[in-house]
Amino acid sequence: LRQGMIWGTALDSPAALLRWSGTLLDDLGIPWFLVLLCAAPGVCRRGRARWLPLLAALLLPLLLAPLTRGGPARVYLPLAAAFALLYGGTAALVLRRLRRAPLLRLFAAALAVLIPPLLWRQTFPRWEPVDWPAVAAAAETAPPDTLVIYTATDDLPPEAPEAACKRMLAPDLRQLLLVRPREGISGLTREGAETVVPLPLRPAPPLPGDLPAAYGRLRPLASKPAPGAAILALLRPASPEAKGAAARLLETVGTPLFLNARLVAAINRRTGNNSPTLIFFIYRPADGTSLPEIERAADGLIRFYEITP
Repeated sequence: LRQGMIWGTALDSPAALLRWSGTLLDDLGIPWFLVLLCAAPGVCRRGRARWLPLLAALLLPLLLAPLTRGGPARVYLPLAAAFALLYGGTAALVLRRLRRAPLLRLFAAALAVLIPPLLWRQTFPRWEPVDWPAVAAAAETAPPDTLVIYTATDDLPPEAPEAACKRMLAPDLRQLLLVRPREGISGLTREGAETVVPLPLRPAPPLPGDLPAAYGRLRPLASKPAPGAAILALLRPASPEAKGAAARLLETVGTPLFLNARLVAAINRRTGNNSPTLIFFIYRPADGTSLPEIERAADGLIRFYEITP
């Protein structure tokens, strides 16, 4: 349970739970209408003994997801086995009830056999591996003033760190290109858990493999931003101690989210901890503290940008 409070996505309302459950079942190729159809026999007194254990195996992980902060579809793959048993039992029950109607029974049997392949035909392409070398090469064709941000857990090619480091050190950054944005920006918390923060973004042309992308504008901060502003902090190459002190300084005005963390780690391994660091946070004013003051206190180590659509 404690690990669940670190990893995953917060599901803090019934609507968030329903959205997450629908997306999860869709990714697993299990539509809601079939879950409800297969659950129907469990309502009947005769079917409870057989159906309730399978229903519990399928639905309890979803209902308890707010306690464990959900998680990606791969974590819930065993639910597909529980649903397959539930689906098979429901199909057998329907066919047994239709034994006196041969044509309807034949139609129901054909339908039961055809539905799974049709569902998987729609779902399987989403599980195909991404050609990350091609995606990274396409992303690097963006203008030099564009900072490319990848999803925190993306598996990037070996040549990606050098290109990313050059972009992070560009003197005039004007926009973000987010690869697979998931309706927001993805980064890692201090505990190493992926978190996605919703952001208003502009659509960008899809990358190879129809991978979605989005743009965001970067505006260098010249004055104190409004509360709730989306802020990107770029920490110049420095000692780990200096970066740690700067990151702790940022905690006074927001909860830091580390971007391109896998790229930064790869650059640090190759250069001896000499990589820039990208930190994202939602600005919350602290008593008597402003971002320009922090920038001055950091002695040129930090540059701040506000992210707008």
